[in-house]
Amino acid sequence: MKKAVVVLLHVFFWVLTTWVIYLAFGQAEYDVTNENGIVKTNVWRNVRDAWYFSLNNISKALLVYLNIFWLFPRYLKTRKLSNYLPTLAILLVSTLVVEQMISNMIIFSGGPIWVMVSPRLFLNTALSFFYLGISFVYCFARSWWQNEQQKSALVQEKLTTELAFLKAQVNPHFLFNTLNNLYSMASKTDSPELAHGIERLSQLMRYMLYDSNSETVPLDKELDYIKSFIEIQKLRLSEEDDFVLQFSVEGNTKAVRIAPMLLIPFVENAFKHGIDFKESSVIKIELMVEEHELVFSVFNSCPNIGTAMEKGKSGIGLENLKRRLELLYYGLYSLEIREDQDVHGAILKLRLT
Repeated sequence: MKKAVVVLLHVFFWVLTTWVIYLAFGQAEYDVTNENGIVKTNVWRNVRDAWYFSLNNISKALLVYLNIFWLFPRYLKTRKLSNYLPTLAILLVSTLVVEQMISNMIIFSGGPIWVMVSPRLFLNTALSFFYLGISFVYCFARSWWQNEQQKSALVQEKLTTELAFLKAQVNPHFLFNTLNNLYSMASKTDSPELAHGIERLSQLMRYMLYDSNSETVPLDKELDYIKSFIEIQKLRLSEEDDFVLQFSVEGNTKAVRIAPMLLIPFVENAFKHGIDFKESSVIKIELMVEEHELVFSVFNSCPNIGTAMEKGKSGIGLENLKRRLELLYYGLYSLEIREDQDVHGAILKLRLT
């Protein structure tokens, strides 16, 4: 119902402005008569002008909506005026050419279309800039409204998350003291692997309880969290298991900050669905930072075709991740999910600001 109202408002706007332009600039003929001392003035509107301004406004509407729904959103993503302005100029000139052809066909009754300069050209140009100005106001207003909605949704999401966290939170001091005790016991009993695993678990929980409360964290901390997670996952494996892990980091990660817990869902998914103790398994993780872009890719083999991922049971974490990306990095990211028969994975690209 809401969309229908919006469409009706847009139609009303174009009908109203077309009518006003027709009344203001359309040609009219006047006939003044004097009947018994009473002066009467009759006005005849040019019907061809009504068709002319209607068709012209249809072409202007096309220009306006191309700017609103295609050109301007692309500009917001790239922020490159060098791409936006030339394309807009080409569309504007094309619109004026079409309108002059309409003028020649209607006003000049199909005269030669190469007659492009007429008084109506200046009127059409002025009206095109007028409508483009309105489209810019509409674009900026809509962008501001969407940003406000996203900020509101982000605040609500944060409050909900914090409430859920408080409900489920165990006293962190008690937790870390217990882990330290377990670490000491493992060291005394000469269990280096167990001690190492407990140490990594402690690092994971410290990051989750403290560092992840910030809006952004250094990328290196997120990478340390992923490495700790991988070390714990390796405890599940033995030397006999046919498992290959490739983990590479390229570029300068020192000055980069991202939202916490943003990359780990991809790694969790890979370990959840990419390891089969009966068959060979491969997980490949790559992170690359170049100029103003971060590219993070995770791929895993699919030894078991009947995994939960194929059945759609792993989509909850992915859906939550997509929602976070929309809230935190709207217009600044791209996410590609690949699900082949033998390989599953994802490629996340973030534009760093």
